Formats: sequence, structure tokens, C-alpha cells
Amino acid sequence: MRLWPSLLLAGCLAESHAPPAAPANPAEAAAKHWRIYGHVMSDHPAVTDDDADALDGRELAIGYAEYESPFHGRCTEAIVAQKQRATGEVAQELNIAKSGLGVGANVLEFRLTCKEANKPALVIYVDGGHAISCWAGVCYLLGA
Repeated sequence: MRLWPSLLLAGCLAESHAPPAAPANPAEAAAKHWRIYGHVMSDHPAVTDDDADALDGRELAIGYAEYESPFHGRCTEAIVAQKQRATGEVAQELNIAKSGLGVGANVLEFRLTCKEANKPALVIYVDGGHAISCWAGVCYLLGA
């Protein structure tokens, strides 16, 4: 009878040292309610600085396979792709200054491509609790 408590204790200890489970979905890092807190203009924005300022405080809601944003509207079924990117490479590609983006040297790029016709893909570059999403030549700074 004294063996049972030892076996139970050993079972609990073995479980507590198990490695954490991998995330069920690769979009977990991006699946948040993000709030716009600023922006960086490209060399050729399609909106004015005042128009971009007006979006401060607005929200982008991203789920595991859905999104809603002030730029893209709502998509209820999206395909998610992700890849690691250097922030400098992203800034060069988007024709924006790397400084002032509020993210580190590397970001995770998430591309949510809507399965619905005529819905644009949402691309978000995530670094922990900060992210960037661009639209019409403006990159919006996002906080979780």
C-alpha cells in the first residue's frame, strides 16, 4: 500500500517536466486584437498624414483563420502563411524607413489570404506585442 503514493508522486513529477506543447495554429502570434497607435508614411502614400492619424485607436481583429480591419473589411475564412523576415528587408520592400517601426531586427510575417472573392489579403509583421500592417502606402504601428 505504501507504493501507491510513490507511484502517484512520480507520475506527477514526470508530467511537470514534459516539454510544452507546440501551438496548434501557426497564426497564434498574430491572433490578437491589435490597436493602431501610430504610423510611418512611405515615399508615395495614397492617403494624407491627417487621414492616417485619424485611424489612431482603431482596431484590427485577427483570428486563426479570419480577420477584420478598417482597410480590408471582414473575412471569415482565410488561409494563413507565415515566414520569418528581417525588418530591414521588409522596410526596403515597403519603401519605408526602418527607424520608428517599433519592432526588433526580425519579425514574423503573417499573410492571411481570404477565400472570399475580391477580398484583399491582410499582411501583418509581428514582433511580440508589437506589429506593423500596411495599407495604401502607410504602415500602421500596432500594439496588442
